[in-house]
Formats: sequence, structure tokens, C-alpha cells
Amino acid sequence: MQESIIEQDTEIQEMTAEEMAQAVRDFSNQAMTVLNERREKAYAAACAPLDEELTALASEASEFEAKSRGVIELIASAQRVRRFEADQLLLAGKAAEAQAKLAELAEVEAAPAEIEQRRREIAERCEQIEAEKRMALRGAAEDFRESVIALIRGAENALASILDGTRDSLNNLETQLGMALYNPADLTAHDRTNEWITLNRLYSGRVR
Repeated sequence: MQESIIEQDTEIQEMTAEEMAQAVRDFSNQAMTVLNERREKAYAAACAPLDEELTALASEASEFEAKSRGVIELIASAQRVRRFEADQLLLAGKAAEAQAKLAELAEVEAAPAEIEQRRREIAERCEQIEAEKRMALRGAAEDFRESVIALIRGAENALASILDGTRDSLNNLETQLGMALYNPADLTAHDRTNEWITLNRLYSGRVR
């Protein structure tokens, strides 16, 4: 780490002021790119298993829908057969066997309700997954916000240090020379430049 700092210091010593300014701009752009990439990766990682489950549920629902129509038709036929058989057994005085047929009929009649129950379960789980994905997006967004705030605070601190250092140095030089060297308003972006508009909007609370 120390060697890296020394190398950086040597590099800075050889840079012009314009190159330093460009390096600051480049770092800011790269930092924002990295933070956005981290946010996207975090969200994608959180969503990957949820998307897999959604795909599986969608496939199940599609197959279920295709099969259920035929199954319901078979159930209707089976209901008629079981009722007929139960009636015949009752007429023959075979109450126990008729009761068994009626129990089978109850199972057959329960099948459509079970199909509908599974449909509801799939729909409810899909809604839950979408809610979980929104929560994952919110978590990634909040982490991104905190990271960007840290970056902004660092940039603000750096800007304040540059401005304070500039003011102190120029005030010292003015005292030594006995003459004015600068107008404080000239140290920062002029009114209506992109930089001034952005900072004025943010610092006045109109952040959007």
C-alpha cells in the first residue's frame, strides 16, 4: 500500500493541473459505473433463484391448465358412474358397498377443488415472489444510495479542502503582494453552467 501511495504521489507531481482535473472527473465517472454495476449484480443475484422458481411455476401452471380440462371431463364421467353404481347397490340392499361407492364419489368430487386450490397456491406464490423481487430491488437501491452518499461526502470534503486551501493560499499571497489576486465567485462554476445548476438544485433541496 505504501509503495502504491508513493507511486501515486510521484505521478501527481508530474501531472499538470488540467490532467489532475481530468483524473478527478475520470475517477468520479468510474466510481459511479462501479457502484451501478454492484447494484445491478446484487439485484440479479437476489432475483436469480426467484426467477427460476417463477419459471418452474409458470411451466407447472401451463401444464396444469392443459391437463385440467381433460381431467375435469373424466371426473364428470366418473361421477356419473359412481352415482349409478351406488344407486344400484342401494337397490340391491348392499348398503355397506353403496357407502364405499359414495366415499369414492366424494373423492372424485374433491378433485376439482384440489385443482383449483393448486391454481390459487401457484398464483399466490407468484405474487409473493414478485413482492420478494421488489424487496430485493429496494435493498439494492438502498445500498446503492448509501454508497453514493459516501462517495458524494468524499467529493464534498475534497472540494471543501481544495476551496479552503485555495482561499488560504491566495489570501496569504495577497497579503504579501499588497494587491487583490482573485474574486471568490470565480473559484467555482459560474451561474447557469451545468455544474452550478446541479449543485444549486441539490443544495436547495430540489433534488429531482
